[in-house]
Amino acid sequence: MLRKLFNSYQKTTRRKRGEVFRQYFQPTEQHNILDLGGSDGSHIANIIPLRQNVTIADISAKKLKEVVRF
Repeated sequence: MLRKLFNSYQKTTRRKRGEVFRQYFQPTEQHNILDLGGSDGSHIANIIPLRQNVTIADISAKKLKEVVRF
């Protein structure tokens, strides 16, 4: 029950941060985006439609191997 509540909260806050990012930065195809601490890239993939311009950097080599290519 607690885990479900946490996941719901996390999903809502990530969505809101994505909205703020798009509102202030308004990324286009001409912008290159560096996602520091991006893990497997799934979060940035949900908020940025221009995924070919995103570079993911993370300290975890394991997570970088799991990067989803879009």
